[in-house]
Amino acid sequence: MGDPEKDSWLIATLIMAVTSSTAFIVQRAITPLFTYAFEVCVFYVPTIVLSIIYLKKRLESNEARGLSEP
Repeated sequence: MGDPEKDSWLIATLIMAVTSSTAFIVQRAITPLFTYAFEVCVFYVPTIVLSIIYLKKRLESNEARGLSEP
């Protein structure tokens, strides 16, 4: 079984990625619902931050197991 903390960061990242993608498609294809600044601050910045945290946790867990060597 995987690391529960790492798994929760992955789930949060995936949820925000889907939400950000949906917001992007709706804003561009259907109708603008949000201002650009709001869209960036609420959807894209948190998604990027979550992605960075998840990747950092993933790399840390691989290094702890000795899997970072080729």
